[in-house]
Amino acid sequence: MLVLRSGLVFMSCVAVFASAGASAQAGEASQEFGDAPTEPNEASGWWLEVGVLAGFGYVHGNLAADTARPSALGGDSPWRDCDTRNERCTVRVEQPGIASQLALRTMGGVAVSPRWSIALGTRVQPAAGEGLLSGWLAELSARVELVRAGRLHAAAQVSVGIGQIQFRPPQDEVDGPWARSGLGWVSASVYGAYEIDPRVELLLELTPRLSFPSPLFVLDLGLGLRVRSG
Repeated sequence: MLVLRSGLVFMSCVAVFASAGASAQAGEASQEFGDAPTEPNEASGWWLEVGVLAGFGYVHGNLAADTARPSALGGDSPWRDCDTRNERCTVRVEQPGIASQLALRTMGGVAVSPRWSIALGTRVQPAAGEGLLSGWLAELSARVELVRAGRLHAAAQVSVGIGQIQFRPPQDEVDGPWARSGLGWVSASVYGAYEIDPRVELLLELTPRLSFPSPLFVLDLGLGLRVRSG
């Protein structure tokens, strides 16, 4: 419920950005001697983003553990359903639900038209377990500008990536394993932005993600800054 409410609040904020921007565009168009409306970033422009994310993942009992079960522990441990060598296990989850963690995000993009741009980005979580690309996610994205009017902006983005976002379900007696994911990822993002300076914007981000072949659903809520060439 907390994630759902947070997502609804965030989407409402983005909707306000889009609605206000559309109203501003309409107002400018109706003025006979008004200034020309603000144009989207030009096709030759570039931009850089950095931000912090609150990640919420749905954890359940079928998630793979990042490590083998320690030999000192028996079957009644956070490592469940192990193979005969105790190397491949799942993570014990008493009750399916939402786990959270913080992450840092960076992205750089280049405009290919007045509205469209392509970008490369990373998502890094400071605390993570073991495994290939654990805690790291690299993404290739395509972004479209939805509204740009005055100081308000809105955009949408689709991405594909490779890496692992990991969560550690709470355990009672010992520190249990981290849950593995990926290594493939797909995501769709919505951004709302407020222009602090002609080249600096404050960003709000909502990004649902899904990994494969080891499935994990993650919802990222983010706050960051965007610097653009003009």
